Amino acid sequence: MMSKDLIAEAQKRAREWLAILGIGLEGEARSVGLLADAERLVLARDYAGAGARLRAVALSGPDALLTDFAWYRLGKFYDENLHLRARASEAFEQCRPDRLPTGLAKEVLHDLARCLLEQGASERALAAVSVFMTAAPDDRRRPAVLLLKGRCHERLGQRDEAARTYREARTLDPDGPVGS
Repeated sequence: MMSKDLIAEAQKRAREWLAILGIGLEGEARSVGLLADAERLVLARDYAGAGARLRAVALSGPDALLTDFAWYRLGKFYDENLHLRARASEAFEQCRPDRLPTGLAKEVLHDLARCLLEQGASERALAAVSVFMTAAPDDRRRPAVLLLKGRCHERLGQRDEAARTYREARTLDPDGPVGS
């Protein structure tokens, strides 16, 4: 049995996401219900149910924006809750970042690159990093993304390019992991 507090928290999260997506609450009761149900299962640590629900929303979302958001949430779910990087990257790759708000789109690309790199798919990770860098040249996460890019180059045996990328990251964030 779900506590009322848990249900209320899941509904609150779903409404916050719809606001971020720019989807109005009027006429979107189904969308709120779909998101709230998936979040309720995540909060209850019913990971099998949550994964199945998020996948169902992603495969049959009521509109393209909500479908892409569901793929994003499914990727985050696999990454953060189950640490299944291959499944996370598969979900992130289903998402169309160009249809999401800029902040979420950048997060999808960053998380996709990180998950791919952790799987050893350095070339694909480098491609995701390149899209991120083009889409968000002034993003606050640029030093962290440069660190990912440097790791990609390093794993591909491109030592000079890795060193150049690490220097750029250090210049942008002298107190960060590369600057220390």
